[in-house]
Amino acid sequence: MEGIFGDAKMAEMRKTYETAGLSAYFRKENELRQKRLAEGKYQAPLKIALNYAFAGDDSETLDWLERAVDERTPWLPELKIDPMWDAVRSQPRFVALLKKK
Repeated sequence: MEGIFGDAKMAEMRKTYETAGLSAYFRKENELRQKRLAEGKYQAPLKIALNYAFAGDDSETLDWLERAVDERTPWLPELKIDPMWDAVRSQPRFVALLKKK
């Protein structure tokens, strides 16, 4: 993370974790990643999707997984077996993504 975010951003994420917990931390990380994306700095959609999955936001998780599929992100074959995607695995959008990739 420190290679992506400077000290100030890392401190911001750390404070978010300390005050609001792990789910808030993942949301804060994604907020910062999306700012970098808006600045033209590539951010892996699969990483953003995973953070939303950890935060418990199924809709955002699936939005970013769709983006990852559209970009033909590496590691897509892992979606079928990786337990990190279990929370969204039974959702119709996820099933459709597996067929699309």
